[in-house]
Amino acid sequence: MSTVLYDLHEFDFWTHWAWNTDLVAPLTLGTWNHVRVGIRGILGDMFTEQDISGPPMPRLAVGLCAGTVHPFRANTCMHFVGAVTNNATIYNVDNGPARFHVGGGATNSLKSCKKIGTVITGEPSSVTGPVFTEGHGQPETVVFVDIRRMANPANGFNVDLFSCNLSQPPPDWDFISKATFNEKMLQATPSLLLHAANSNYNVYTSEATNGALSAVNVSWNRSEQFGLYDLQVVKFS
Repeated sequence: MSTVLYDLHEFDFWTHWAWNTDLVAPLTLGTWNHVRVGIRGILGDMFTEQDISGPPMPRLAVGLCAGTVHPFRANTCMHFVGAVTNNATIYNVDNGPARFHVGGGATNSLKSCKKIGTVITGEPSSVTGPVFTEGHGQPETVVFVDIRRMANPANGFNVDLFSCNLSQPPPDWDFISKATFNEKMLQATPSLLLHAANSNYNVYTSEATNGALSAVNVSWNRSEQFGLYDLQVVKFS
């Protein structure tokens, strides 16, 4: 049975336009084996901004961390497990609906990872995105990060990614509502137009050594705005 542990909606968080920031909140996880962290958001001003490129390399991270004091962006990051964008450029694509496309179609543009201190250790992926776009001022894409304990929990976690990873969305795309976001977050195998799952990425790490995961963490390291409309955490088991 799935349980919503955390639910942040745009009307609850008035500064939902964020930049150079970590959003981090404690969770009451208890004993768990499978948790999903999901976001619904808009990246930057798609109609006026140029491509987003480094330095610093643009990093959007979504996942869990150990406590609330040392989250992803901190040089003293204690222990983060989840997913992070992994391309030097996020392209503003202006043919068709306005959108930002991480990597412009290159693979491994979103990868599962852990971060301890300043070191990000990730698993290469086939993800060619994610893509962020909007319709009528509302997001049309989501990113879900599923974190499962391995068969031997001491070895770490298995991370699954779900995002929009196509470079050419059709011009008649509809926005994803809060209700749809909530519905898909509770589905064991979600499906959405032009979204795809990329599964079975192993993140080898130790909670005993690096700190127990106990908080949700969304991180964005750039001065360009990121509009976080929804952040939710669901516990499946």
